[in-house]
Amino acid sequence: MNLEIKDHTKVLNLISFKCIAFVLITIVLSGCHKWLKDQSVDGIKYTKVRFVDENKDDSNGIYSVGYLKEPTQIGGLSYSGWLHLRNNGSVAGGLLHHESEVNGIKIPFGTWVSFDNDGNLLRCHFPENKRIQGYSCIGTGGAKGVTVTFYPSGKLKYFFSPKNVEIDGILCKGSVFNIIGLHENGRLMTATAAEDIEYDGISINKGTQLELDENGNLTNP
Repeated sequence: MNLEIKDHTKVLNLISFKCIAFVLITIVLSGCHKWLKDQSVDGIKYTKVRFVDENKDDSNGIYSVGYLKEPTQIGGLSYSGWLHLRNNGSVAGGLLHHESEVNGIKIPFGTWVSFDNDGNLLRCHFPENKRIQGYSCIGTGGAKGVTVTFYPSGKLKYFFSPKNVEIDGILCKGSVFNIIGLHENGRLMTATAAEDIEYDGISINKGTQLELDENGNLTNP
């Protein structure tokens, strides 16, 4: 009798597991498009490509995601590997196939670049550390690596420094865990204090996250 109950329980558990797995798979696949292999879309050849539901909250305006079959030139830049396009054909993100210059910034081969809706350079994921406008910026490569962010004008906005760096008389902590932000005029916007300091008559402890306006005035703490 006990054996029958145990066997019956095992069957119920197995059925429950299969039902849960089916529900999870359905949720994951809902709203997503399948990968299409060896496709040519609008003259661009892909090893594989899929189309994104632009109504989804996490689409970020991206229309297609694909892996290029060969180096492809779009908007004056050459890309290879992964490419993200918007529905107007502009590049949302892609991997540069050769060194290029965008907004006066020399960008090395293998950099993942992202552009805003107006086509301005938004972010770079450099394959290695890169000096930009006088600052050393950490680069780790890949679309999900450490980012360097720019204003539409091309001015440096956010970056991560490989070591402590002094900006406007403040020693800012460098590392992949401490972002440094600059106003468009080049003044320090945000950083973590790398040492105890006295600034504007205020004592600031090491490790404090600082926020400053365009004129260098503290807005916190």
